[in-house]
Amino acid sequence: MHAITATIIAALSAGLVFTIIYSSLYFQNRERYMGFWAAFGGASLVGLGFSLAVFTLDLPPVLNLAYPICEICGSLLLLWGTHEFAGRPLSRWWFHAAALAVVLSVVAALLTAPFTVLALPSGIFAAGALVASGRLFFRLEEPGFGKKMAAWACFLWALHAADYPFLGEYTWAIPWGFLIGTTFAFMVTTGILVVYFQRKESRFRGLAESSRKAEAALRIAEYEKTLILNSISESVCYYDTDLRILWCNRALTERWDLAAEQLAGRLCYEVKYERTEACTGCPVAAALATGEFHENEITSRAGRTRLIRAYPVRDANGVIVGAVDVTSDITERKQAEERLRQLGLHDPLTGLANRARFEHEMRALGANPGASAGLILCDIDGLKFINDTFGHEKGDRLLQAAADIIRGVFRGTDVVARVGGDEFAVLFSNTSAKAVEKAFQRIRELVENHNRANPDLPLSLSIGYATTHEAGGVKELFKEADTRMYREKQHRSGIVRSSIVETLVKALEAREAINGHHAEKMRHLVAVFGRALGLSEKRISELRLLAHFHDIGNVGVPGRILFNPGPLTLEERVEMQRHAEIGYRIALTASDLVPIADWILKHHEWWNGKGYPLGLKGEDIPLECRILGIVDAYDAMTSDRPHRGALTHEEALDELRRWAGVQFDPGLVEVFCGHFNRVEYLGGAV
Repeated sequence: MHAITATIIAALSAGLVFTIIYSSLYFQNRERYMGFWAAFGGASLVGLGFSLAVFTLDLPPVLNLAYPICEICGSLLLLWGTHEFAGRPLSRWWFHAAALAVVLSVVAALLTAPFTVLALPSGIFAAGALVASGRLFFRLEEPGFGKKMAAWACFLWALHAADYPFLGEYTWAIPWGFLIGTTFAFMVTTGILVVYFQRKESRFRGLAESSRKAEAALRIAEYEKTLILNSISESVCYYDTDLRILWCNRALTERWDLAAEQLAGRLCYEVKYERTEACTGCPVAAALATGEFHENEITSRAGRTRLIRAYPVRDANGVIVGAVDVTSDITERKQAEERLRQLGLHDPLTGLANRARFEHEMRALGANPGASAGLILCDIDGLKFINDTFGHEKGDRLLQAAADIIRGVFRGTDVVARVGGDEFAVLFSNTSAKAVEKAFQRIRELVENHNRANPDLPLSLSIGYATTHEAGGVKELFKEADTRMYREKQHRSGIVRSSIVETLVKALEAREAINGHHAEKMRHLVAVFGRALGLSEKRISELRLLAHFHDIGNVGVPGRILFNPGPLTLEERVEMQRHAEIGYRIALTASDLVPIADWILKHHEWWNGKGYPLGLKGEDIPLECRILGIVDAYDAMTSDRPHRGALTHEEALDELRRWAGVQFDPGLVEVFCGHFNRVEYLGGAV
């Protein structure tokens, strides 16, 4: 009896130690599996306590039921903890089996069955639970002898649990049973602790490795952040709450021409501006004070405009610990915005205000019913004709000249605007009718001065003006001035056309002088040829007029093309061929040239239809144009050119015969060659 008591006390002591160890580990780390193992130790203690009470106090034998039930609960808790440790769920079947073993043990006790029958359900269940625990220990990932010790101890303990119901009848075997059970429990517990601390160490190493990797990643991220922030053109600076510089990127050090070490820890306004307090309107100070984003634009003495954007920096608790600002040089952007604003309100060609600006000023003036204002409208006469004849380049020169003249007459406070393609308007307030008329006369004087200085491109303006006093208010001001301008334009239209045509004729004569009096020779040749064909003197007179003005469209061809000594490019040939259409439009504007306008248009048509601009063929080409084509070609071939010398009379006639039926009327070529082979014409009178 003393041996049984001693072994039970020893088992109780060992179980108490294991329970304390498991419990302390559980309360330290709050791991479920350690809680189950602590409960397993507690159940063992309870069972052993009841056994000790039965053996020492002579209690009723029915209390022997306590140990098997505690054994069932303890083995279930051990298995459950092992499943949790292995990360696997415990099957519900084990709970059903444990409940069945408890029921069978209770029934056996109530029936006062022998000890073997009473302890058999708990022994079988405990053996199964220990075998299952041992298998799980073998499958753990942790290496070493710890899991093997726990596994083999579970297997051996399972054998002991299975034979316990049969050996429990023998008193001499009971102490050995408690001793063996305690030994296996010690081995299982030792193995569990070894595996547990192996896992902890492995996790610690993993955490340490993760920490090292995180630290390395942090260093890389810090390097990359610095690299990125040093690569951008914006200045970035981080301040503490006292506006001391903690960090800045390369752009700021280069802009301030100071090293980062010279800036760190210094007050920004002391470093840059030599001030004793923060700058007025400082967005960084405002961000620190309000905890909100602030921005501000500043312009340096050098004229550079910079945008400063400041952001508060908060810690994890939301407390402001500093601020960061990003400074961008927006000088070019501001200049571009100003240019866009100017484009939105100004005409890009003349630099004057545009129609949108003019209408805005008119609306503003209209909002003041009692305002006194004057308006002058100017329209360039014949601008479309100039554009079509001389090209838009000269038309633009005329527009710029008109803009300069009008701008020079008025004050800087007056609104001078280009309100249409060829129309200008001047709006000025607080004026009288006398002042408006004086400005009108001044414009006329400046136009005359311009025309004397530029006789090759005369400027003509139709002008109308009105005042609010005459028009009866701002609403009628534009209408009255426009009506007066239209009347003057109608009155001047004939004079303007004559002046323009006269200018073109002078320009043509100047070019003909350069070309060796080409028109004079042409007039002589077409008269001789016309008489040979038996034409009337009236038609010969018209032919002479055609010969003189057939190339009047050349005034609209650039000199670089017209006098080019080499071959023309495709684009230059197309530009050159436009002279027929230009000449046609010029002729229609001059009453003396209207009868030959159609011939001027068609004088480069070919007999085979390959000419320009209409592609006429054969006798669809007017006779006068066919005559002129032959004479013009003959004169060109027998005249010196920059790229070749003149052909002889016979060589020129041979060329005409070769191109008869292609470029020239073959019948007319035959008459021309036959007549000029018999008659001496060069230098003769007509």
